[in-house]
Amino acid sequence: MAPDVSGDGVARWNGWLLWGVVLMDMFAVGLVVPLLPYYATNLGADAAAYGTIGSVYGLLQLIGNPLIGRLSDIYGRKTLLAVSCAAAAISYFVLGVAPTLTVLILSRIPVGICKQTMSLSYAYIGDCTEPAHRAAQIGYVGTAVGLGFIVGPAAGGILSAYNYTLPAVVSSVVFVILFFVCLLYLADPVPTSRQPTVTPTTIATATIPTTTSNTTDYDASLVASNVAKRTLVSEQDNSYLMTAWMRVAEYFRFVAQVFRHPALLYLASIELVSNLSLTAYRSVFPLINQQTFGLDAKWNGFLLSYIGLLSVLVQGIFIRQLTKHFKESALIRTSVVLVGLSLVACSLTSSLWTLAVFLIPLTVFSGVLNTCILSAVTQEAPKADLGATVGVLGSMASICSALGPGLGGFLMAVSGPTGPGLYGGLLSVLVGMALFVHGTDAVMHMD
Repeated sequence: MAPDVSGDGVARWNGWLLWGVVLMDMFAVGLVVPLLPYYATNLGADAAAYGTIGSVYGLLQLIGNPLIGRLSDIYGRKTLLAVSCAAAAISYFVLGVAPTLTVLILSRIPVGICKQTMSLSYAYIGDCTEPAHRAAQIGYVGTAVGLGFIVGPAAGGILSAYNYTLPAVVSSVVFVILFFVCLLYLADPVPTSRQPTVTPTTIATATIPTTTSNTTDYDASLVASNVAKRTLVSEQDNSYLMTAWMRVAEYFRFVAQVFRHPALLYLASIELVSNLSLTAYRSVFPLINQQTFGLDAKWNGFLLSYIGLLSVLVQGIFIRQLTKHFKESALIRTSVVLVGLSLVACSLTSSLWTLAVFLIPLTVFSGVLNTCILSAVTQEAPKADLGATVGVLGSMASICSALGPGLGGFLMAVSGPTGPGLYGGLLSVLVGMALFVHGTDAVMHMD
């Protein structure tokens, strides 16, 4: 089901169109994902170099996300969605025909910085959807992501049987089509009447409501720091750059305040450790399968599609049932341990069928862990700063995306294909055991 951003026919059409853009975007990305280790290794990259390429891409995403988001505030979501698709079209075509490893690395720069389709799509929905319906519309977009990543890797694997270049070229063609769809048919969203109008010239002063119940020192200092008047931006005096730096400084002050809150520091630390372990393994997962089981791109694609299907089932079935019957703090402790044990089992197995079985608990409990941590953060964070606090948690994932591939490639180069899953899994198990020994109820207040 596609997002219905409004009741009128034009907005309904845009909702379906956006849903289709996200679906085909993830399908096109999925076409190439199983091929990345083969492109790199065929050009002379070892495990460490392959991991470094992944970390460079993650770092570029970390830089590009706020940049493209800010440009979309100024020039419109539609325009930047088109730019995102154009950058992907160029990058994936160059990736497919790259004659050297240097060209392959350079091909990741445009897509790393400019391809921010998901964040732009969520911002598009936020612009023209009432708050009461926003979560449901974002959920529909999440369905498109899941469907695209189920079909894409399998299709890419099949196409690679004919020619390794073909999936990247087809992906590029899909993004060219999406570029024209966004540019010619997708309308720029019109913000709902309940949302304030913000322009580069004027930034409204923000005040944060104070709370009267259970106000901690953290809450008081946080509120005090955030009720400060925002600087008005004048196009005439060209002070946007100074304002941007002031916002960066304010953001880091806010991060420091978040980490003074024991429960939020606790949750962010779990998120960082577990996500880094998972990212280090997942980023080199196709390369591990290539070396351990001799899988070609076709079968790696099928395996990635299988994981995509498991992820959709986790979101639709397992998480809802588990959170209904167990406390979130207990699920967090248990999931950290089970994710670690699953990583160790996946890394040590010598059978492809056994790997497929061990991927089930890994996918289930990593999904449960991420969901429960996010839910716990929404309960622990001050309501006035909930969005920013969730953003800080999201930055943990971005950091892991930048560091994880390099770490995974390094561990694989040093310890072989078992290294990333084995060491990451053992780290998660140790953290989980520490959580059971020390407990979480004294830190968190949701029980």
